[in-house]
Amino acid sequence: MSRGVTGAVFLFAAVLATPLFEAAQAAEKSERLKPHLKTPPPGTRVNVTANRLVYDARRKIAVATGDVYITYGRYVLVARKVAYDQRRDSLRADGEVRLLEPGGNILEADIAQLQNKFRDGFAEHLRLLLTNDARMTADYAKRSDGNLTIYTKVAYTRCKD
Repeated sequence: MSRGVTGAVFLFAAVLATPLFEAAQAAEKSERLKPHLKTPPPGTRVNVTANRLVYDARRKIAVATGDVYITYGRYVLVARKVAYDQRRDSLRADGEVRLLEPGGNILEADIAQLQNKFRDGFAEHLRLLLTNDARMTADYAKRSDGNLTIYTKVAYTRCKD
């Protein structure tokens, strides 16, 4: 599970957060908003805390439920449930999903799912809180081919409230 969750946490940030960070960064032209999406050094441990953690060795599926808290280097992923299917190369985080990245930006979503070596995926009800108090929201985001992200119902504001 360690290897799958390791890649999953980092790639959750890279796949879903990077396009939002780039859009906000372009709008703000601020160095403070630059994402810190770098892979932690080799050997960095993944720590998983949850009320329940189940690994099905036959199906190669790990499921953490209840107050899931995953750290990988300086990245933190929080959700009610996180499931990683190694065979399908798929990660799904459900319920109050929150990713804190090293630079201080925060990505929140109701649901996030990644697959295909984490190049493809979607997130529902995204909220991005930037370190300069700017906000960006999207009702839905879909990422395809690792380089195309389509957002539905997007809003951006530099205001705190």
